Amino acid sequence: MGWASLRLHVDIDGRTLTFDVKKNRNQRRIYIKPFRRLHYQVSAPIFADREMIERAVKAQAASILRLPSLLDPKERLLEDEIHLYGEPFPVFIREGRPRRVEKHGDSLVLYSRDQSPQKRIEAMRRFLRDTLLKDARALYEHYAERVPELSEFSVRFKAQYMKSKFGSCIPKKAHINLNLVLIHYPGRFLAYIVAHELAHLLEANHSRAFYRVLKTLCPDHQSLYRELERRHADYVTIAHDKTPAL
Repeated sequence: MGWASLRLHVDIDGRTLTFDVKKNRNQRRIYIKPFRRLHYQVSAPIFADREMIERAVKAQAASILRLPSLLDPKERLLEDEIHLYGEPFPVFIREGRPRRVEKHGDSLVLYSRDQSPQKRIEAMRRFLRDTLLKDARALYEHYAERVPELSEFSVRFKAQYMKSKFGSCIPKKAHINLNLVLIHYPGRFLAYIVAHELAHLLEANHSRAFYRVLKTLCPDHQSLYRELERRHADYVTIAHDKTPAL
């Protein structure tokens, strides 16, 4: 059983972050997860007071700023410019059926008779998801040439906006989930995340053997990891800028 007990506003690295706190009887540690940009949810033990929670927040400041956040499709996918692999693509609306989005040169064209916001969001998200999945599949085939053992798996990719991870893998089922936010960043980051999750098919844990496989697939994985965190922190903490810093 939990109670929404308080809301904290904490200044971290020049940004004011909001934390909604819920206390639970059967909890012993403080956990923090993203909710939306600059806004986080905290679950804490029933005995934790404001001062204790603020200390925990500040102690985890660096990690908090790196957490991927769920992007609001109503905010991002209705804009008249969408970033596709780090490049801005203006969006043009045309009447047509079936409802779809097509890439024409350096622009995106959304064809639809129904111009309601929800239909636009659905069409754009479907286009971005299908694009990401197609490119992830191509990366898998490329990496299977480097590490032939990967070709033994019937990998299934899924993509959606996720709250706390860039990717995840279920090795036993060969299912890989990708954060759809990767479609907005330069393609090298998708290549790194796909390599990371594919490596888990062969080595479930982050062992030395896992990192040997990852290095074979993506030799510069360490620098890409750090760069991706920096870019994502900039992207999700620009609260009202319609041109994210990519």
